[in-house]
Amino acid sequence: MNEKIANILNNYVGDDTDLCCYIFHILRQEEKPAVGLRYFYENIRINKSNASQILEKQYTTEELTKLDNLYAKYINELLPMIVNKAHLEHWSVEKFYEVLWKKINTDIFFDNDKIRAFVIFQFAQNKLMPYMEIDHPLTMKDEIFTDILNKNQLIIMKIRHILSLNLSQKTEVASLILKELQNVETFEDQCVVLAFALEDFTQNKLNGFMQILSNGNI
Repeated sequence: MNEKIANILNNYVGDDTDLCCYIFHILRQEEKPAVGLRYFYENIRINKSNASQILEKQYTTEELTKLDNLYAKYINELLPMIVNKAHLEHWSVEKFYEVLWKKINTDIFFDNDKIRAFVIFQFAQNKLMPYMEIDHPLTMKDEIFTDILNKNQLIIMKIRHILSLNLSQKTEVASLILKELQNVETFEDQCVVLAFALEDFTQNKLNGFMQILSNGNI
């Protein structure tokens, strides 16, 4: 089965919505469709097609507009719910795709194959896909977080300085911050300092975006 999916991914040219129709029909014919669904999501972003196989159009523009209006919001809320449940209950990758395939085929709102293929397409656009098993995240009390933050103020100031340099390459920024993190004593301390760095970086990005909007009078 994966060979059929790989063949399409390596050769297709056409709209991704049409691709997902082809993928869905392949999966429907297989004994273990969840295995193929996993392969599709894990390879769709990394495979480079040679554009030798032209896919027939499966949707009209009007159909896609209608599907988007009717289902996009629901689909975009559905996937995070399933992923979050999977992480909370520590599902394996195999179980996740089994549940996902079942949901695609049994949800009362997804009542025909074109809609189900559209769901596969919408899921593929989401950065939560492909699904990954993750370790238990670190949690800590606010007082402990504050103590660690205060203890590492010098390194935090240095990271803020690095983030403000506007270096041209991402690897320059990453390498400098990584070196600072490696100088932090414990794993817990590293997590707190990294949490600050991520928050500061996100805020800088947001401020830059807001400045662009302001300059454009939007």
